[in-house]
Amino acid sequence: MEDVNRIIRALAGETSAQHVTRGWPLEEAAALVPLIVIRLASESCTARYDDQAYLMETEYELRVFARDPAQADTVAEEARLCMQALGYQRVFTAEETTAAMHQRVCRFRKRWETERMDER
Repeated sequence: MEDVNRIIRALAGETSAQHVTRGWPLEEAAALVPLIVIRLASESCTARYDDQAYLMETEYELRVFARDPAQADTVAEEARLCMQALGYQRVFTAEETTAAMHQRVCRFRKRWETERMDER
């Protein structure tokens, strides 16, 4: 989970979000918007060599909580640029809006090679 900590630090430093967390925000967290919640959506092996995983795929879901659509747009774009700089590509985005809060949901994917046993 070292990568998620690196992502949290990058998002906290490179976006206008007031808070970046792995936990679901409580109702009291409305004072912290804009807020980004990050969670691991999936991690899987996409290729094997000699019965060992060597190509992996990791996908993170980011939820941007904001007061209005414009704020959600701004923070989501900042997050996209940040994730792109970390080697992740946006593969999905959607909006979920209520009267009290606007959300932008995005998924980012990265493929990477593992260290093969015979290279150690």
